[in-house]
Amino acid sequence: MPNEVKYRKIAAILESEIRSGKYAAKALPSETQLVRRFGVGRKTVQRAMLELQYRNIVTRHHGKGTFLTRYGKSFTGLLGLMIPNAASLTFFQSFARELARVGQEKGYTFLYGAAAAVDPESVARQTRRFAREFALRRVDGVIFRPIVDEDYADVNEEVVDIFRKAGLPIVLVDSDIVSPPARSEFDVVGINNILAGQRIAKYLMGIGRRHIAFLMNDEPLGISVNLRSRLFGVAVAEMDAGCEWRESHVLKVSPGDVNGFRRVFSRRFRPDAIVCGNDMAAIELMQTLSAIGKRVPEDVAVVGFDDVESARLSVPSLTTIHQPIAKMAECAFGVLQDRMRNPDGVPREILLDAPLVERESTVGLSADHIKEKR
Repeated sequence: MPNEVKYRKIAAILESEIRSGKYAAKALPSETQLVRRFGVGRKTVQRAMLELQYRNIVTRHHGKGTFLTRYGKSFTGLLGLMIPNAASLTFFQSFARELARVGQEKGYTFLYGAAAAVDPESVARQTRRFAREFALRRVDGVIFRPIVDEDYADVNEEVVDIFRKAGLPIVLVDSDIVSPPARSEFDVVGINNILAGQRIAKYLMGIGRRHIAFLMNDEPLGISVNLRSRLFGVAVAEMDAGCEWRESHVLKVSPGDVNGFRRVFSRRFRPDAIVCGNDMAAIELMQTLSAIGKRVPEDVAVVGFDDVESARLSVPSLTTIHQPIAKMAECAFGVLQDRMRNPDGVPREILLDAPLVERESTVGLSADHIKEKR
C-alpha cells in the first residue's frame, strides 16, 4: 500500500508539472533522476510513468527518453460536462455529483455547463455558449447530454461541431443526437428506454392492470426522444399480450392539471395504471389523483422513472425504473478516457440495465415488504 500511494503521488506531481507546460519542449526526467528526486525505488517510478502512459499523456522511447504525446502537450486535466436543461432533470443533478467524484479520484476536474433557463430558445443559446467556453478552455474531453427535443436537433449538431473542430473527444449520455434506430459517430452511454417501457407494461399487466395509460407530461423542451421510446415499449408490450393500444391511451395532460384529469376519468377509457416519464411528474400526479378522489394504488397504479430520492420518500412510495446513476457516471468517464486514448476507435453504444423497483404506488406493499425491496 505505501508504494501504491507513492507512485500515485509521483504521477500526480508530474501531471501537475505537465499541465503547467514544464515539459512541452523537452523530455521528462529519466528514471534515475526521478528515483533521486523522490527518494523511492525504480519500480515505484516505473509504475508512476506507466500510469501516465496508460492515460496517453506520455510516450516512452527506448534509449531516447520519455516525451509528451500530442494529447499530453495539450493536456489540462479539465473535462467538460454539459447538460442543457439540468434544472428540470433531478436525475442529472445526481449524475453530475457522481461524475465529479469519479473524476476527482482520477485526477480530473469537471467544468459544468447547465442552462439556468427553461424556455427553449434561451436553453439553446446558453448551450452554444457553454460549448464555445469548453473549447476555449481546452478541456481534454466532454460528456454531453444532448437536447432531446427533435425540434432542437440543429443545436446538438452545432455543439458537437464546435467540439469536433476543437479536437475534443465526446461521449454522449442518456441519448444520441439522432433518433433511433440511426446512430451517430459518437460513443453513447445510457439505458434501453424501449426495453424499460416493456418492463413496466409487463409488470403492470402481471399485477392485473388492464387499462394502462402513458403520461406525456409538459416538458420545457417538448416531448423527448427518450419519452417516445418508453411509450413505444409500453405499447409494444401491451400489443404483444393481445391488448388494444390506442392514441387515447396517451395522456397529453400536465401532471398537476386537476381539471384535466377529471376529464380523463370522464372518458370511455379510464386508466387503472399510469406510466410517467419521470419521478417528479409521477409524484405530482399522485397528488392530483388524490385531489379528484382517486386512490393510489387501489384505483390507479402509478409508475415513475429514474428512482430519485423523492421516489422513496413520497407517500405512497413510488414504483419506478431505477436509473443506475453511479454506474452510468463511472461508465461514461471510462468511455471518455478510452476515447481520449484512442480518438479513432469505433464508436460504442453501451446500454446499462435499468431494473424496476416495486413500491407502494402500484400494489400497496406492506412496510416489511417495502424494506426488502429497497
